[in-house]
Amino acid sequence: MAKPDGTVTLAVMPGEHSSTSAVKTPLHDAQNTRDTRELPIDKVGVRRLRFPIQVRDRAHVMQNTIATVGLFVDLPMEFKGTHMSRFIEVLHSHGGMIHVENIPDLLAR
Repeated sequence: MAKPDGTVTLAVMPGEHSSTSAVKTPLHDAQNTRDTRELPIDKVGVRRLRFPIQVRDRAHVMQNTIATVGLFVDLPMEFKGTHMSRFIEVLHSHGGMIHVENIPDLLAR
């Protein structure tokens, strides 16, 4: 679970292959660390993601369909990565409802 400061903690629970009762180890957040290689990347993301959506047709009737989407961003040279799960969160934030009126909002996020 991520904390407000971005720290993520992994808890290893005891099991048949564990000799400890519980160990908490902070996970390194590589995406938010500065990249010293100075290599911008033009396009990073997810392609060919199949996502169920509802589309309003010209008669304003809802049609269920499966969209195949690509979600990409430019990665500036000072960043090592991006949180691609955020792309999916943006899709889910609209409840699968896609229409002409909310496309600009989707793209702005």
